[in-house]
Amino acid sequence: LKWGDREVKVHRIYLAKACHFFRGATNEAFQGDSTDLGSLLPDACKVLLDTVLDWIYGGDRSELVDALQDSALPRLYHMSDVLQCVPLKRYALKRLKIRVPILDVSDSASHNMLDEFLAIPDISLFRTLLPLIPSESLASRAPCIAEQVPSGFASAMMGELAERVRMPPRASSVAEFIIRHMSSSAPDGQDVKRSQQVFCGQARFALAVYPLGFRDRAPKHLSALVEIAVPAEADDQWRSDNFGFQITLCNWKGRTPIFREKGAFTFSKRENNRGWGKLCAIDDLHVADQGWVREEDGAVKLQFQVWEASV
Repeated sequence: LKWGDREVKVHRIYLAKACHFFRGATNEAFQGDSTDLGSLLPDACKVLLDTVLDWIYGGDRSELVDALQDSALPRLYHMSDVLQCVPLKRYALKRLKIRVPILDVSDSASHNMLDEFLAIPDISLFRTLLPLIPSESLASRAPCIAEQVPSGFASAMMGELAERVRMPPRASSVAEFIIRHMSSSAPDGQDVKRSQQVFCGQARFALAVYPLGFRDRAPKHLSALVEIAVPAEADDQWRSDNFGFQITLCNWKGRTPIFREKGAFTFSKRENNRGWGKLCAIDDLHVADQGWVREEDGAVKLQFQVWEASV
């Protein structure tokens, strides 16, 4: 592989196995003995070449991506997309979907990530992640968008901003819930931990966590459900507005969290909770040094977010 003045010797069989691009480049009709990546990718991606090669040779090593700064993720996604390295592309997109919704305009690292995101000439990635970017982050970059990015990107961003201005803000609530001494929990759904309630619009919600699951079957899983507080005067026909929600199992060591999301759900008196019975296997939860359980007090940390969803 060549990239400017750098040349890296690689094994064709590894590249062809991991990337569709190299699979085509190493077929019988291919006569060359090298590929110039500089003609395919922007120079800004060059610093990520070792990361991509380590992923290819090591086999889907997610820790390599987790160790990168957020600002490198758009370039990594673009690079894996051009080289058609599908597993790496999927994982980079997964990380972007986690990080993009929490871009903080007061954080310089967030600005760097947004600028990198805008600079990558990948319109499909841009349109995929655009709805997830907080309005404040979009607005903070609006004055210089026309100068920094292609016209297609600029028009898409300004259109998204205009649409958000026309729409009334949707109610949203985020809460954190820490459960200590997980190992002392009662089995088989006999023990349930509930967070404090939070408001979303006029509705109240709590997170119900079953440390050892709510079903009497193996293997055991940590279960988590979002519960709505049903009004005392509600009859059997009562229905809530449409709400979306997300539950996240956080990692104390900063590794990629486990999260699940439901785009829209209408709660009722009979179905007053919704979530996941298999958020994480108990055996995986307690693996030493993985960071899901805090060592000093056996605590796990979850976050849940509820928002008013459009139908």
